[in-house]
Amino acid sequence: MHKILTIVVAAGAGRRMRSEVPKQFLLLGGEPIVMRTLRRMAEGVGRYVADCSQNVNEWMHKLVLVLPEAYIERWGELCAAHGFEVPHEVVAGGETRFQSVRRGLEAEPEAEWVLVHDGVRPFVADGVIRGVIEGARAGGAAVPVVPVVDSLRRGGA
Repeated sequence: MHKILTIVVAAGAGRRMRSEVPKQFLLLGGEPIVMRTLRRMAEGVGRYVADCSQNVNEWMHKLVLVLPEAYIERWGELCAAHGFEVPHEVVAGGETRFQSVRRGLEAEPEAEWVLVHDGVRPFVADGVIRGVIEGARAGGAAVPVVPVVDSLRRGGA
């Protein structure tokens, strides 16, 4: 059986945003951003598996959400309030992103391929998900790279 682990890291407090609500819980289209991210990753990996195998039972995809320990109970309340039913496991994050990813890895140590994705990036394309999985399968590891978009900003005068 092929095992894919997707770790969605949302263990930050969002201090740079200066918001009382951590950015992963800010609403986007009526639901917390991180819900959209989890759904997107589940759908994208699911489509990859369906496209590359005639027997989807040969694959296992585990989705893990890493949150600050203080927000795990709140997450359960948000899932109930929004009727969120995407299968996933929640683990408590660490002091650093490295520690949070490590805790996510401990949820499925037998995974062949691991995707690590930022919890506040819900618009990842299927092609990026597919490319990372195929790159990891071919070479052992892969990092998605997307073109930089130039922008001009005007500072306050």
